[in-house]
Amino acid sequence: MKNVYYLNIFGLFLGIVVLLFGLIGSFNVPTVIVNATTYGGDAYTGIQNASASTANNITYISRDAYAFVRFVVIISGFLIINHYCKCIALDKNK
Repeated sequence: MKNVYYLNIFGLFLGIVVLLFGLIGSFNVPTVIVNATTYGGDAYTGIQNASASTANNITYISRDAYAFVRFVVIISGFLIINHYCKCIALDKNK
């Protein structure tokens, strides 16, 4: 019975670690923005502006994907903590 209690404590600790990874990850958001510029030739300006637009779109998509993964990790941390807190509470009531 003591082994189950220690496994529940370890699971609770693991949930806290997962939650902290999700919260710490919120400070590392990708923020590279490419500026569109104009110069001499029309063809080169169009190519450069298309490349800048593509790079910015990739940055926006990566921000959204990063926010979604961070959200999933934070929710997973809360669910793990909730599960093991319930296991510890039920184990103490026995």
